[in-house]
Amino acid sequence: MNKKILTTISVLFIFLIGFIIHNLYELFPNIVTLIISPVNESVFEHMKMIFTSYIVWIILKYIILSKVNIKENSFLFKELLTALFNIFLFLLIYWPIFNKFGENLFVTLTIYLITIIISQILNYVIEFKKDSNVLNIMSLIIIISIYIITTYLTYNPIICKFFLDSTNNSYGLNK
Repeated sequence: MNKKILTTISVLFIFLIGFIIHNLYELFPNIVTLIISPVNESVFEHMKMIFTSYIVWIILKYIILSKVNIKENSFLFKELLTALFNIFLFLLIYWPIFNKFGENLFVTLTIYLITIIISQILNYVIEFKKDSNVLNIMSLIIIISIYIITTYLTYNPIICKFFLDSTNNSYGLNK
């Protein structure tokens, strides 16, 4: 499989999986969906959606690459960097617009798509000379830690605009 084709597929897949993950907790409220998907409409909760979209893609990409016998050095580290870069870039662009104009679905989705494209271009050009099991293991620990921290913050949100669900003026699980 061509690397350009895989990059194009990744953009589409990550964008589309976000739609599924967005409503997962609402459709199937349980501890697993709480950990991986938004439980409300706050900006913070949607960062879980972006991150989980990447994690699902990372798993699928790993399977695809192993089936076609392609090995990328420090694969998990590279993919984690891409996911975190996407979240950072999304917040960098989205947060000022959101604070000035409020929520607009079309603008949000456009920014989401643009940041996925930019992140996947970055992923396409990043090449590590050596493979590092240490970096991959550290990446796995960071991924698990991110889910632990975001789950904790879902139950115990910080009272600020980033965690506020403005649709019902609440924080966290909306109990």
